[in-house]
Amino acid sequence: VCGIMNGNKSNFEDVLDPFSMQEHVFQLLVNGEIEPVPNLPVAQHQLALKTIERLKLNSPACRRVRMYYLNKYMTKQITVEYLQERSPFVWYEMNRQNWL
Repeated sequence: VCGIMNGNKSNFEDVLDPFSMQEHVFQLLVNGEIEPVPNLPVAQHQLALKTIERLKLNSPACRRVRMYYLNKYMTKQITVEYLQERSPFVWYEMNRQNWL
């Protein structure tokens, strides 16, 4: 998926940089979609929405990958350590939402 994200980002500067953004801007929904967390400042919320749109973070391919790791963990086919290594966002959100 990282290659897809890099291709979608291209040279656009109107997306959040995961290395410099604050923690907990996006939240994972049970259907694999992501959305901005509630109560973000308006400008941050708009940038988060633009990032989701620009990078196609809720495309079927991205949702499928997130659901793959979520389901693999929930059915005990992978460990929490493997989840954290392979899909850190899903791990973070599952941990934050007390799904682990």
